Parts: sequence; structure tokens; C-alpha cells
Amino acid sequence: MAEIDNWIKEQLKKGFKKEQIKDGLRKAGYPQNTIDSVDSFARKKNLSYLPYIIVLLVIILVFFILQQFSSPEVIDKEVVLSRVKELSDSYSYPMTIEILDKEKDYKEEYFPYANSVNAKLARIYALLYEKTGDEKYLKLAEDNAEKVLSFCGTTIDSLGLGCEFLGVEMFYANKVLEKNEIRDFLNASYWLLKYKREQMFEKDNCYWLAKKASFFSLLNTLPDKYEIDAGITKEADFALRDAYYLIFGNSYSTFIYDSGYEYLQVNHTRKKYYSSQCTYHYTNSLALSIVNEICSDKESCIKPALILWDVINYKIMEAQPALDFLEASAELYEFSGDENFKESALTIKKFIDLNFIHNFNGEPRLTAEDNNNKIYIPNELDYVYLLYKYDWLDNE
Repeated sequence: MAEIDNWIKEQLKKGFKKEQIKDGLRKAGYPQNTIDSVDSFARKKNLSYLPYIIVLLVIILVFFILQQFSSPEVIDKEVVLSRVKELSDSYSYPMTIEILDKEKDYKEEYFPYANSVNAKLARIYALLYEKTGDEKYLKLAEDNAEKVLSFCGTTIDSLGLGCEFLGVEMFYANKVLEKNEIRDFLNASYWLLKYKREQMFEKDNCYWLAKKASFFSLLNTLPDKYEIDAGITKEADFALRDAYYLIFGNSYSTFIYDSGYEYLQVNHTRKKYYSSQCTYHYTNSLALSIVNEICSDKESCIKPALILWDVINYKIMEAQPALDFLEASAELYEFSGDENFKESALTIKKFIDLNFIHNFNGEPRLTAEDNNNKIYIPNELDYVYLLYKYDWLDNE
């Protein structure tokens, strides 16, 4: 009997199925109790694997938990600034860095002139000077602001292409620098954006409309704003409405105010092109409009913002809209003290760290979600600025 038991075990080890072994025993004339014993031996064989299966499941579970709760890569703010400062000093401007060959030197990958980098650097260094009082930051802010002005000009007639959209960055820089040349630049940018209103609608550019609304709301805080335009507050309100109507309007045409404050119909050619990304650009202009008192009743302004924040799906954001939403949430938290906005800001920061920061040449760098082979320096500088401005984002 022991011999047949050993034979059954051997066949099971070789991988034969129970029914195959039973058929063999049946044809050889073995009694039914011997044939039935095959089931018992097969069960014991399966149970012998159970500890290994349990260990494997535990390993998989631990790996999953570590993946869920492991610390994401985080950008080193000082490293980013030192890299871009070196480029700015050499008048090479890295709008985009290709990462196809990770061994290449950074300098082989720079794209030519991009004055938005200097504007963002001027804003960051002005903030750092404001926080630390270190004169080196003041000098860096002045140098980068000067590079913007030397390229862009300071009058409506001389303003370079696209320079009017640098108003937000230059506004923050001038809060510290207080230079008449920058004030002239802001003035020229305001009038160009005001006159290009209908053109911006026809191009269906929700990002630039939202940027315009943010810029106009900032200008509304100037103590001598009426030296620019007595109607700045009204224009800032209209700019926010424009962004809202373009982004959330259901039809293929939108009614906007003309220069005489009469409704003017503008037809959209690419309405289907709009995506939810436009919403996140709008949140930033909405937040700045609330903070800068374009919406004068604090409570009635915060309520619709909370409703909008509640329905936003941050899981489908692209890099720039995510940064806009991060700034909007942080601004509204500091303005209102509502913990819902703080929670939103911390959530979106975690989302950015998990989805947009990847390792490049041994350093965590911010890249586009849908293309990990590019680094977008302007986006990265926006993120660095927000981390410096809202210290609590890094400390939580």
C-alpha cells in the first residue's frame, strides 16, 4: 500500500491531474478506496503551497501600500533657480528641454529667446528679496526685469509681440522694484489687452482671457490706478465676465460688452475645442478678482467659488491648468481662511508632485504629463514661485 501511495504522490508532483491518475488506477484494477485516496493526496499537495501563496500575497500588498504612500519626488527650488539663472545670464532661454539623450549637457538643448522666463524670474527674485531682504535678490530681480523691458519696450507702439501677457509677472515684480519703466510697461499692456478684447474672443483663447482678467484685477489694487484708466474696476469686472462666458457658455456665440458698454455678439469658430482645462484657468482669474475686490461682497463671492471647487476633477488636469488651480486655492485660503481652499491646494500640490515631477539627470524636474521627454521651464518657474510664496505648501 505504501508503494502505491508513493506512486500517486510522484504522479501528482509530475503534474498529472487527479482524473488521469484515477483512470490509470481503475484500468489497473485497484480497489475504489485506493482510487479515492488520490483526492486526499491532491488536497495535501495544494495545502503545501498555501504558505508560499500567503507570502506572495503579503509581498504584493506591501508593495501596493508603499506605492500609495511613498513620498513623491519634489522639486528643489534652489536648484531650479540656479540652473535658469545661469541660462538667463548667458541670454539663452530654455523654453523647453528635450530629454531624449539624458547624457547631453543642458546647454545643447536650449531654445532661443523667451522673455517670459525673465519675467517669471523677476517675479521670483522680487518675492525672495521681500522675504529675506537679501540685496542679491533685488539685483537679480532688477536684471531680469530690465531684460524684459529691453525686449518688450514700454509704450503701446513699441510693445513686442505677446509681451502684454507678461503683465501679471511684471506687476508682482514691480511691487518691490517700483520702477517707472515697469509702470509704463504695465500701462501699455493694459491698453493693448483692452483693445484686443474682441480679437481674443474670436481666437477663442480661454487661457489668455483668464490671464487678462487676472492682470486687470491686480491693476485695480494700485493706489493711483486712475492714472491708467478711470474705468479699471469696470474693465476688470468685464474681463472676468468675458472669461466666464467664453468658458462656460453653451452656445457658439457669446455676447460681450463693446467700448460703449453695449452688448456685441461674437461668433466662435472653435467652440468644440474648449475643454475642462479652461475651467482651471478661470479659477485663477476668479480667485484674484475676489482677493482684489472686483467682487466687493466677500461672502457672496466665496460661496460660488466653493461650489465650483467642489465639482472640479483635478485628476484630468494638465500641468499649466493645475498650477493655476493651485494658485487660486492658495490665494482664496489666505484671503478667506476657509480650510476647504487649503485642503484643495494641498491636494493639487500632491497631484502635481505625483503626476508631473520626473527624474532627469538625477534631479526631480517638472515635465508635461502626456510627454515625459520635455521640461517646460516657464511652468517649472511658476511652481517654484508658488512654493516660495505659500510656505505652508511645503511644510504640510
